[in-house]
Amino acid sequence: MDPRSNREAITRYFTNKPSNAERIGCPERAILVKIGRGQLPPADSWYNHLTACPECFREAEMIAAQAAKARRWRWTIGAAIAASVIGAALLWRPVPSPSPANIATAPNTSSSAPASTKTQEPRKVVEVAPKEPYKRGVAVLATLDLRGFAIIRGDQKGSSGGSPRIRPIEQRLNLILPVASEPGPYRIRLLDADLIAAREARGTAVINNGRTLLTLVLDASVKPGIYTLGLQHEGGEWRLYPLEVRD
Repeated sequence: MDPRSNREAITRYFTNKPSNAERIGCPERAILVKIGRGQLPPADSWYNHLTACPECFREAEMIAAQAAKARRWRWTIGAAIAASVIGAALLWRPVPSPSPANIATAPNTSSSAPASTKTQEPRKVVEVAPKEPYKRGVAVLATLDLRGFAIIRGDQKGSSGGSPRIRPIEQRLNLILPVASEPGPYRIRLLDADLIAAREARGTAVINNGRTLLTLVLDASVKPGIYTLGLQHEGGEWRLYPLEVRD
């Protein structure tokens, strides 16, 4: 089934379809990117997965919308650049070099005048306000210890008294993964209340002093509130943890 030609029917189909919040059997994001950009053959078996997984369907639709917007943006920018180049070519005219006859000769003010009269008028200095420095988010270091929090399933809460907290800015995170977590490549997702990914980041975990540490940069510049942190080892299942984004 080709969802690109049957999106309305699939949308109605998902109305009563159960959620796949744990993303069981879901493909890697690279597959969804190919689907959203129309780079995967229509007969590929991953299209059948979209008919059973609302989460993957919404993500592929979002990628398709972004790809269409990027194509329109490139066309608009290209047209504007072409118009500017043509206009510049029409307006350009060669400027002749000044001939000796056109060069004004300054009068010879010799030393016949007294030394006191040689003082020149001070040059006027035009004060220009300094430009505002370019501001960008500073990667702040934050550490999250996930060892004391149980995996969220359904409406269950973490096992400890409070949720881990991060600030709503781009920052470098040090994650202390649960006991017995394997090293290697991981990806994390910042999920909203509907378990839709708002941000995603990747990193590689290492074992240091008996602890599994994962360091990565996450752009958490989202609206403050209660979120869920999704954690997935490469090829493994998603594990979910409570997370609060506050200043």
